[in-house]
Amino acid sequence: MLSLLYRKWWYPGDTTQYGAEAVAQVHATRPDVAVLDIQMPALDGLSVIRRIRADPAVAATLILAVTALTIPGDRERCLEAGATRYLAKPVSCRQLVATLAEVLASPEAT
Repeated sequence: MLSLLYRKWWYPGDTTQYGAEAVAQVHATRPDVAVLDIQMPALDGLSVIRRIRADPAVAATLILAVTALTIPGDRERCLEAGATRYLAKPVSCRQLVATLAEVLASPEAT
């Protein structure tokens, strides 16, 4: 879906399926916002969020956590780990774009 988002709405970005690569990409590219799936192989999204937040060089990165997990407390765990915003799947491209716009316009983005 993110690749479609990048093509359809011209959002620049990189994608990866692996948590460790996501951390490395955040360090290398310093994005305005990172969209992270919580269920990534090897290093899950919560661990990725915690690593980003623990590193002063990238700690201010806005993070949108997206997950299919809908167990009670999941939203809270994502936000406690440091996510800026949380979305539960299924997520439409339109909803994702609207949420990205909100996150980028939030006081945390300044």
